Amino acid sequence: MSIKRLVLASALIMANPVLASSPAGTPADIEQAVASVKASKDNVQGAVSALEAYAKQGNGDALLWLGRIYRDGLGGTPKDPKRAFSCFERAAGNEGKNNAAKYELARAYYYGEGTDKNLIGAYIWATLSLRTPSGERKEAQTLVSELTGMLSEEQLNSAKIIAEQIHDLYLD
Repeated sequence: MSIKRLVLASALIMANPVLASSPAGTPADIEQAVASVKASKDNVQGAVSALEAYAKQGNGDALLWLGRIYRDGLGGTPKDPKRAFSCFERAAGNEGKNNAAKYELARAYYYGEGTDKNLIGAYIWATLSLRTPSGERKEAQTLVSELTGMLSEEQLNSAKIIAEQIHDLYLD
């Protein structure tokens, strides 16, 4: 994917308007649904449906966990890498601004999970995830270090510019 196409794709991701109302689903609601899925309890589909309802209202944590559920097939949910990637995009972008999802999006680009492998895209999102502390900070730093050794100076400079533009236009 060319840098121009990556910028365009990133801009389209960010163009979704932030919902006017606060996202449904308290942190406790999200934790309860995730715990049910992880434990493969009786109503896994009900818990996933609850997360999907919260996600439709722009809840970044619900989107993040749906992405993880679909990526990893948690609770017996069928794996769906493309759906997982879409959840990470929405959670990381303007809709959710979820920092952990920014790392998950970087990881998806790095491994080509649900999308084409794109090392520049991985660098951009890993760098963006480092702007705010999160539980994934160490992994994001490791990924940025690894990618720094893999990308050319020109690619790194372009990625830094794009990351700054995405941050300033959509995430600030």
